[in-house]
Parts: sequence; structure tokens; C-alpha cells
Amino acid sequence: GVAAVPSREDHVHPSDTSRVTRLTSTTADAAVRFDNTSGALADSVVIIGDTGNISGVGTLGTTGKITAGADIEVTTSIRVGGGSGPQILTGADDPEASVTAPVGSVYLRTGGGAGTTFYVKETGVGNTGWDAK
Repeated sequence: GVAAVPSREDHVHPSDTSRVTRLTSTTADAAVRFDNTSGALADSVVIIGDTGNISGVGTLGTTGKITAGADIEVTTSIRVGGGSGPQILTGADDPEASVTAPVGSVYLRTGGGAGTTFYVKETGVGNTGWDAK
């Protein structure tokens, strides 16, 4: 067959910048994300450094596991079993009457001594019920 039009008339060349805004990165080493609101490419809050370290603010959702070849540093707490599950916490002082956590949580005291470095939240609601082990 012979067509009167040699190509599709609705074809748009990649040089048409009205379709996707180009990324003008302002954050060094930021991972790129698609901004669903503006339809543009943008920096994300995730930073992948020159040595391969990942940093930033946000969450990592996974149904598998996280494997690290070095220490994993957590600045607040580790929560096990979801949003209301027990926590692993640290601090310098006795947690009783000062650290709020659900029953089943553990507290590692950096300023403790013999018998006062490991605590388990055994009872109570709020900041009471910590028992030194």
C-alpha cells in the first residue's frame, strides 16, 4: 500500500519539552524521582553518595530483608511488628518514668552498670513498667 502521509501525524519527537520537564538537579548525588503533581523529574530526599552509602529521610518498604555490609545506624528506635509493636531503644538514663514504649520493648542503657544496662518493658502503659535485667 501507498499512504498519503508518510508517518503518523500525532507523532511527537523527544525534543518536545512540553511533555516532560527536564531535571535541573540542585542536590548532589540525589536519586531522581517522578513528581506526580507537576509531571516533572525532580530530586528525591534519598542521597546515594560517592561511596554507595544511602541516606535521606523517608521509609523503605520491603517484604524481604535488608542486608548491609556494615553497621546500620538508627537515630531513634527500631520498631518490630508494625506501628504499635515493641521497640528497641537506647539512652543514657534509667527509662522508668521517662521513656514511653509498648510492653515487650527493650532499652539499652549506655550509662548503666551491672544489672542496670538492659531493661524490658513488662507492664504498664506509657513510660512505666520498665524492669532492669
